[in-house]
Amino acid sequence: MNNLYAMKFKITENKLANLNYISLILAILLNAVMAAYFIRKVEHQDSLIDMLDLDLFGIQISTEHVLLPLLGWLQLLVSLMMIFYWLFIRAPLLIKIHWREKNINKRFELQEQGGTMLNQIDSIEDTTDLSILPIETTRLLLMIRGPYAKIFDQKGNGKFNFGNFFTKVRYYWITFRIIFFNFKFSYLLIYLSTTIIGLWKPLTYCL
Repeated sequence: MNNLYAMKFKITENKLANLNYISLILAILLNAVMAAYFIRKVEHQDSLIDMLDLDLFGIQISTEHVLLPLLGWLQLLVSLMMIFYWLFIRAPLLIKIHWREKNINKRFELQEQGGTMLNQIDSIEDTTDLSILPIETTRLLLMIRGPYAKIFDQKGNGKFNFGNFFTKVRYYWITFRIIFFNFKFSYLLIYLSTTIIGLWKPLTYCL
């Protein structure tokens, strides 16, 4: 039963792609409704009727007070799910790639400076107690070997131990910047912000 539950709610690339399609359809619907709303508003600007009311099975559905908010909340839900799926699926690989690049660049930089400092850092054994090392040493270990090095996971449980608070903060700060300044993630955040603003200012959906 638990296996079936896990399979049903498994986060996959296909589901992320489907969310993108759903979001696109909602965006098109929102823009279409907004366009029709303002066209009717111009045509009936002197009328007291609720513009573009829909009559479904005898029930009047207000564009301004029902339809637009409903589509907006659906878009907000989909936007949040897209961000969650992206962080779960894409972010881990993105972080590893960027950290690997930073480690390679730092090694190259120290080699150009003579390689003495690089040799000292490489000579530190993976079983060394990080808490007794100077902050600058643990920082260099992080920048040269990367957070996934065995020395930062000596227990093998996947939990990082950087030896001190400052090296830990540096790791999270760099990782945060890797994610935050990624073009796709920035786009998702802007998309989410536009959706939230649109709940109060529907014209924002046309951006």
